[in-house]
Amino acid sequence: MIITHLFFLLSALSRFESVPNALCKTKESEIGDFTNLVLATFYLPTHCLRDNPKPAVGPVRGAPEFTIHGLWPGRTADDWPQCCSPESIHRASQLRNVTDLVKYWVSTKGSDDKLWAHEWEKHGTCGMNLFRTENAYFNATVELLKRIQLDRILYKYGIQPSSKEYSNQLVSSIFNRALHYKPILECSTINQTSYLSGLYVCLDVLWPYDVVACPSDYYISKQNNCPDKFRIPPYPSSCFRS
Repeated sequence: MIITHLFFLLSALSRFESVPNALCKTKESEIGDFTNLVLATFYLPTHCLRDNPKPAVGPVRGAPEFTIHGLWPGRTADDWPQCCSPESIHRASQLRNVTDLVKYWVSTKGSDDKLWAHEWEKHGTCGMNLFRTENAYFNATVELLKRIQLDRILYKYGIQPSSKEYSNQLVSSIFNRALHYKPILECSTINQTSYLSGLYVCLDVLWPYDVVACPSDYYISKQNNCPDKFRIPPYPSSCFRS
């Protein structure tokens, strides 16, 4: 009798873990049908500033500057494979041993788990030819960010987060020099002031997933994301929620 009850309890817990996610209802793309990877990042201080007027949202923890938005298999600027394996739902248990996950991959709105579910089910499943499990996908992505060290690039070349404005050309050239290829910058406008809000780095699809040039249409589609000058703000502690 005890064993029977235990079986039903474990089954119920398994179902409970999978129900809240289920982002992809049907298969939309094929696993492995992509030509590049994009490491998409948030610049957390800007998201802090943008979300600060809303007391219930905003980053709760994380590294002080760039954190992960996702690792996206891609083809062109208008063609991103998604939902490649609807049965491969997010399971929190898969992430228990991912080192530094809650430091480098946090949600800027809502729960971290919802962000992780979205990134795995929509994007990660399309790269299952490279990362066969959810655990492998998250481990590899965190290690990529740690290896590329976007934060250190800014400091190495004298860019200090502050109220100072920096030129788009200068910041782009610094990252280009450090990474050997030009990333894509993203900005947000807050109270009529532009701030760096994210950075996209294109990667090879072969291990060790080195930085490569993004397809030309990526640059064209994103060329107006940042104005000629913008700010790179320091981390405002007031955005944290208890």
